[in-house]
Amino acid sequence: MLLFVLLTCNIYAQNNYISGTIVTNNDKTLKGEINYQDWLITPEVIKFKSGESIKKFDVSEIKSFEVEGDKFISKKVKLDVTEQKLGRMKKGDKPLFVDKIVFLNVLVEGAINLYEFYDSRLHFFVEKEGDFIELINRKYIGEDNNDLITYKKYLGQLSFLLNECTSVKVKGNLSYERKEFSKLINEYNLCVSPNKQEEDLYVKSVDKKRNHFYATGGLLFTNFSIDSENILLKYFDGGSISSVGFGGAYEITLSKNLERLTLYNELVYSSYSESFNNATQATVHILYDPLKIEYSSIGFFSIFRYKFIKGNSKVNPFFNVGVGYNFVVSHNASVTRTNTFNSTEQVLPIDLFNKKYLSLPMGIGVIYDKFSLELRYILSNQVLNVFTNENKVSSIGLMLGYKLN
Repeated sequence: MLLFVLLTCNIYAQNNYISGTIVTNNDKTLKGEINYQDWLITPEVIKFKSGESIKKFDVSEIKSFEVEGDKFISKKVKLDVTEQKLGRMKKGDKPLFVDKIVFLNVLVEGAINLYEFYDSRLHFFVEKEGDFIELINRKYIGEDNNDLITYKKYLGQLSFLLNECTSVKVKGNLSYERKEFSKLINEYNLCVSPNKQEEDLYVKSVDKKRNHFYATGGLLFTNFSIDSENILLKYFDGGSISSVGFGGAYEITLSKNLERLTLYNELVYSSYSESFNNATQATVHILYDPLKIEYSSIGFFSIFRYKFIKGNSKVNPFFNVGVGYNFVVSHNASVTRTNTFNSTEQVLPIDLFNKKYLSLPMGIGVIYDKFSLELRYILSNQVLNVFTNENKVSSIGLMLGYKLN
């Protein structure tokens, strides 16, 4: 089932056309739709749709493009390609640069522009007064020993570039990360352009929320059958129980590709109380009726959720598959034994449920804005105690979710 999920993800990840613009090398602006994949590895080619026509543009054919809040420019850079895979590195390796035309993701624009590029590793570039350089962060093997040393040249580069503004300090523990670089460069741009407000300068949002909290609740209908030689249960076939559950969930994005594939971790409390009747007498005078059940549990479900996201649509179908672990919080079960000869009754407790059991949830649903509605099927095993021959319990119902952040 998981293999099916991953294969489906790969198929549907191929196309996600949403509104975007392209600027060609002759400064012509084209408006249409770009196949946006929220790229981790910077693309070399993009697909552009205008009407029913789809055309590919490689990095040498256009100056820039914009899509889904992302800006990319095409630029010929001197790219650091020094070997960084430990198994291939050797003592005394020399720095190696190549001239290459690449798409660069624009992070900050101002007196200094900041760009990002990712191939097999992360690269940052800065542009100031026409000068364009890569911020160098490189590992090498020490000459005197085999220690792996990190050469943080970017600290010195940034100190030199930002020296006009004494209030902006490059700290020695500055990480080679987009969030820290964006903040630092933006502070400098505001410092040297005092007449500009922060909203006047372009800074790409780097705090996009990819994990979400949900409030959840739902109604489940559970079917179970009883097949037991125990005298208290042998005259009951089972039945159907309805229960209401509520709880919360935390959704973790597994795919950088537009949050399509997520791990939906759900904690749900549910309870029910039901009575089942039996018209069959054990003997001429003995009747076991009714069977009463009071039950509550906490279920933890870890579910792979795949969303069929299309552009900016607020309505997105999804399907789920996962595994659950249920803990029985409280349970009481009893059978009333009636002697019709002398009209006496005796309530007999019975240990009907296991304290914990596994379940397999799966479902389909739809997301609208912050709401989700799912038709869920749950197959559980070893719910009833071992003296029953039939131990499988199935549930079907509707689960409603509301995104809190």
